[in-house]
Amino acid sequence: MLPDEARKFFIKSTGRKNLESSELKALDELISELDSLPLGVEQAGAYIGNTKCSFEAYLQRYKKHGFELLEQFKVEVDYYPESVAITWLLNFEKAGEISKASTELLFASAFLNSTNIPSELFIKGAKELGPVISSALKDIESAPRVLDEILELLVQYYLITRDTELQTYDVHSPVQAVLRDGMDESTQQLWAERVVKAVNLTFPEVEYENWELCERLLPHVQICAEHIKLWNIEIEESAKLLNASGKYLHKRARFKESELLLTGSLEIRTKVSGPEHLDISGSLVDLAELYKDLGRYSKAESLSVRALKIRENILTPDDPAIAESLNNLALIYKALGRYSDAELLFIRALKITENSPGPDHPDMGIRLNNLAGVYSELGRYSDAEPLCVRALKITENSLGPDHPDVGTRLNNLALVYSDLGRHSEAELLCTRALKITETSLGPDHPAVGTCLNNLAAIYSDMGRYSDAEPLCVRALEITETSLGPDHPDVGTRLNNLAAVYKNLGRYSDAESLYTRALEIIENSLGPDHPTVVACLNNLAAFYYDQNKYLKARSCYERSIKIMENNGRETSLDFAALLEKYAYLLMKRKKNREAIKIYNRAKGIRSKIE
Repeated sequence: MLPDEARKFFIKSTGRKNLESSELKALDELISELDSLPLGVEQAGAYIGNTKCSFEAYLQRYKKHGFELLEQFKVEVDYYPESVAITWLLNFEKAGEISKASTELLFASAFLNSTNIPSELFIKGAKELGPVISSALKDIESAPRVLDEILELLVQYYLITRDTELQTYDVHSPVQAVLRDGMDESTQQLWAERVVKAVNLTFPEVEYENWELCERLLPHVQICAEHIKLWNIEIEESAKLLNASGKYLHKRARFKESELLLTGSLEIRTKVSGPEHLDISGSLVDLAELYKDLGRYSKAESLSVRALKIRENILTPDDPAIAESLNNLALIYKALGRYSDAELLFIRALKITENSPGPDHPDMGIRLNNLAGVYSELGRYSDAEPLCVRALKITENSLGPDHPDVGTRLNNLALVYSDLGRHSEAELLCTRALKITETSLGPDHPAVGTCLNNLAAIYSDMGRYSDAEPLCVRALEITETSLGPDHPDVGTRLNNLAAVYKNLGRYSDAESLYTRALEIIENSLGPDHPTVVACLNNLAAFYYDQNKYLKARSCYERSIKIMENNGRETSLDFAALLEKYAYLLMKRKKNREAIKIYNRAKGIRSKIE
């Protein structure tokens, strides 16, 4: 500020008029002491206005007592102006004379993120913030004005700025630094631990309806994570907070941040509780889910198996936690193409869940949906459809029509309808799923990529390739950005876009995408995964249409070998593959070999159909 601006501000904010010469002289000297810095002027004006003291009296207090406070608080003036630090400390001291709870609350605030500190943190976490705050806010439920009064005093002395509409407040980060600098190490650690416990107590269950509060608390969780590391706060509250917030970040597709918090939680729980404690299984389950979604199936399987073993050793066989572990391990087996193993675990999890927590619980929707997914992979669409329909009904009734899980159920039912040739119904469901998913999770979430990919597949089945193309392109962009260029889902997106390009006559683009898709799938899932067969078959069909018969033959022969190795040589899919291979051999004038292959396919069909 210019000195004249500072003078006008002081006179207006304090309501002083007709100042005597001694007061004008003191005011000008004070402005000079403060170097006309807005923060210092603002703080000093608040003190003078609230205490009704003279400019001269404040100047004397500033010069004498202010420097004593600087020494007492061990302020590092290299990081913030000395003059501003003095005005903050004077205001802080005065607020403390009026309300000890206000200054204690400011101490707690010094260990949080400096902006958007939510009132919920003190309403729900008060009992963890020391006896003064705990006592002051013990009746907060019946007397909510108590917190307002504590905060209002800090507002009056310009120690915080408050947003009453959002029920949050901000603290200048240098104010936080001044307060922390004034504490010895043991006091800093005490407040850091108190804040970690309070934030943990406030952080809600990671359900969709709580996401708004989770997001509001997240910046403060991240500061708490720093405290936990700096002060070695290795307690169950720390582990619980890191795990819950890591789980939330996973839901929001912020995978790297999620992994850091989830692994930190597991490390603390292992130290605090031991490697076989039930709490450990919770951390293992959540970390395994993350690795599954990242395509890191080997790690995910190892953690899931360990979690299931811990739970089976401690809990009864019909405990819902056992069902959760079975379900999660089955999902990994499904991703790995181990459909028989997945089916057995899904069925066992479904039976447990039907008994507890019951047939209408949201978990029941999850179990039915996942079992239906295996049946779809096995081509058992008639078995999958009633499970998908029931799963959708349970999820809508229990969670509401706009919940992201409803989007997932709609999406999966749409795929079943598409496989059954009911394309119009599939399109309606998939369009609704896309709208729900975009609205609830955001336009860049990987689940949106899945919805776009599936809707594009439906359009392709209907011959609407021009409608499918932009959806495939957007799905690929979202998936690559959110999951990385080497994730198996990227291979799936590339494969589907390649099919669209082929049908649009863009053969060079199609071949490039088909080969890249195959490479990604092989590298991420292994050379014998069922999805590799799908990629090889698509590439073979493409080469056949391009009259590149030798390349097509190589792809078909490799597909046949993989299916035989996977024990699928008696399936209808295998029969269809043999028939395509036989047609290729006929084209190549290999009639005797073609007849032999065709008869093998005919024999498989006669046993099944």
